[in-house]
Amino acid sequence: MTRKSTSAIERLRGKLKVTPQEPGNTIPSPCHVFTGAKFRNGYGAIQDGKKKVKAHRVAWEAEHGPIPSGQVIRHKCGNRACCNVTHMELGTRAENSYDCIAEGHGNWGKPHHALFKVVDGLNTGMTQQEIATSLNLPCGEVGRLTDFWAECGDEYSHRTTILAPCGELGETEALRWLDERLAEDRQSINGAVVLLNETPALHSEAIS
Repeated sequence: MTRKSTSAIERLRGKLKVTPQEPGNTIPSPCHVFTGAKFRNGYGAIQDGKKKVKAHRVAWEAEHGPIPSGQVIRHKCGNRACCNVTHMELGTRAENSYDCIAEGHGNWGKPHHALFKVVDGLNTGMTQQEIATSLNLPCGEVGRLTDFWAECGDEYSHRTTILAPCGELGETEALRWLDERLAEDRQSINGAVVLLNETPALHSEAIS
């Protein structure tokens, strides 16, 4: 008697863990985190026939059908292992690269690394387009980081001055604050889409 094999989506559903969002996340619903094997880039990996595929793509296609040519899935929650289809949306590869930079994926390391490269370009008189070309960044991402620095640059400088006596520990704390603000800025953009343009509240921290 031939053993009936389970489909990829059935096996996927058996490996999901409902995980509440961290406080302050603009995505209110929990992630459905894939607990099985992962690709090196953090995406869930599941066997589908003779090949391994990304788990979140299996979840999306089970709900919405095939992904159109030229489109990719963007995780609005920023969690690559999440298979909650309400946390996903279709977008272009350029839009997906914005998310990767903001979340510190790929070759950029921490989110502030890309920010500082953009700021260095601005300080030398380069245009946003010239910076985008030299760094191989989407022009829209350079514009977002430019606007972010105009809003938060002075506060970051203020924090680094106050924390300077703490040495390396103080510098690490200032950069952690900066990366958190960058994450909030990206989430506010994604959250505007998720919550039908409901603007999420941004809470500022005061230094005593």
